[in-house]
Amino acid sequence: MNTKFLSSEQPITVEATRSGRPEAVHSVYAVCADSSGEMLGRFGDPTWATYERSLAKPLQLLTVLGFRPSLLDECSDEEIAVMASSHSAEPGHIAAIRGIMKRYGIDENLLLCGFHPLFLPQTIWDMGRQNLVTTPIYHNCSGKHTGMLLACQEMGWDFATYNRPDHPMQLANTKTVAWYAGKDPETIEYGFDGCGVPTWWLDLHAIALASARFGDPDWGESDLEKRARDRIFEAYHRAAWYTAGSERFCTPFNEQSDGKWLGKIGGEAVFGVSFRDRGIGIGIKVLDGNRRGLPPALLYAMKKWDLISDDQLERLSDWVQVERRNAPGWLVGYDKVRADIFQMSDSEMKDNHEGTKTRRAAKREEIDPL
Repeated sequence: MNTKFLSSEQPITVEATRSGRPEAVHSVYAVCADSSGEMLGRFGDPTWATYERSLAKPLQLLTVLGFRPSLLDECSDEEIAVMASSHSAEPGHIAAIRGIMKRYGIDENLLLCGFHPLFLPQTIWDMGRQNLVTTPIYHNCSGKHTGMLLACQEMGWDFATYNRPDHPMQLANTKTVAWYAGKDPETIEYGFDGCGVPTWWLDLHAIALASARFGDPDWGESDLEKRARDRIFEAYHRAAWYTAGSERFCTPFNEQSDGKWLGKIGGEAVFGVSFRDRGIGIGIKVLDGNRRGLPPALLYAMKKWDLISDDQLERLSDWVQVERRNAPGWLVGYDKVRADIFQMSDSEMKDNHEGTKTRRAAKREEIDPL
């Protein structure tokens, strides 16, 4: 049984400051659970539900690898990572996906993910200078869709409808997500993701449970399933840039994990963390959907729950208190946890360690006006 962690009914609060004053405030709920479903700790409401969005990509790739296990040996870390990524469409991401497609004879015109404006200004400018047109391969989910096409190719399934809820590919994805989240695949609710495939409606406790099971070496139905999860863990650590890209939190977060966790963001600021070989997972959500609140809140929760070392936290220090700069480049404020929120009484803040009282004396850091 895992040791229980600090819990509070209060959310983690992240504030965006400007010239020493809070300009915006974001409430964040976080839940930690083990692979049995026991809740180990929380901030806020563990029953808060949201769509998983791209948070589900490691599970969706796990489904693909179950249908086509040869990919475990045939694909590089970079290719495994990009097939479970929300990439920024930088040249390296596109080259990796096109390399997979060329090797297996998949035409990129088969991608049904649509396209959207690119994330990074530099990428937009570079494409403009080269007179390149945005197509579905530049969608942040094109790696995931490529994996699904590889599974369809292996199983002889229709390419033209692989994104529909009743297609064997999506029925299998639903079964995997439900299995990991402790839900019935016949009744689990879903909507449609930005890229057109189903996405599932889960509460944060279920997201934490699915994340915990993904990292539990004793949980699963087969050795292949466990090997595939381990392969995804390794790729996320060793090829972290391919899971997201430049200037994206997921990249350093996975890179600096020392192989001990896997973290994935989803749309509207939901995030899941699987802790390798520990059977522990986190589900976390910024209630207003602003992803700038995620890094400080997640790192705060991990520190309070003793799930990150001081050395790892130091390596990720740029994301604990994130600098806000204006167009001329001046430092004007930060995105950071509002520490004084946690100066609460013993009745408000409970330490679940038996016989131990919680003592808290957090002091709010002041920022010099700029």
